[in-house]
Amino acid sequence: MDGSARLINVYDPSGGTERVRFNLANGQIDADGDVVGYSTLISDIRLKNNIQPLNDSLEKVLKLRGVSYNRKKNGELHIGFIAQEVEKIIPEVVVEKKLPLEADPSILYKTIHYQEIIPYLTEAIKEQQKIIDVQKKEIEDLKEKIKIISKKLNIWKWEQKLSIYYFLL
Repeated sequence: MDGSARLINVYDPSGGTERVRFNLANGQIDADGDVVGYSTLISDIRLKNNIQPLNDSLEKVLKLRGVSYNRKKNGELHIGFIAQEVEKIIPEVVVEKKLPLEADPSILYKTIHYQEIIPYLTEAIKEQQKIIDVQKKEIEDLKEKIKIISKKLNIWKWEQKLSIYYFLL
C-alpha cells in the first residue's frame, strides 16, 4: 500500500506487472483484465432531482457507430464505441479519467459510461415503435382503400362487359 496516495496495488506474481490498483482517496478501481462481479447504480427517485426526459434519442442512437477493435496494449479483440465520436453525440456519457494501468498513467483518457447509453436505447425503441404504429395504421388504411378501389374496378369491368354485350345485341 502506498501511504502517500492511499493506493493499494496488486501485482502479478509471475511477471511483477501491476494488475489492479485501488485508490482509497477517490474510490476508483483500475484493473487490467476482466472485472467479474455484481454491480448496481443508484436509481431510487428519492436520491434524484431535476429529472428530465431524454429528447431525440432515436436520432442520437442512429448516429452512434459500433466498432470492433483490438486494444493496442494486448491485442485483445473488443466491441464498443469510440469515445471521441460518442462525445459529439451524447457528451454526458463520456468522461476523462487517468488510467494508471495504461501506457502513460499521467494522460487523461476518454471513457464511456456504457450503462448510461441504455436509457437512450430504450427511448429510441419507443420512438421507433410510435413510427411503426403510425405506419401500421397507414398500411391498414391503404389496404382498405385498395379493397374499395378493387371492388369499384371489378364493378366497372362488369359494366364494360355488359355494355359491350348490349352493344353487340
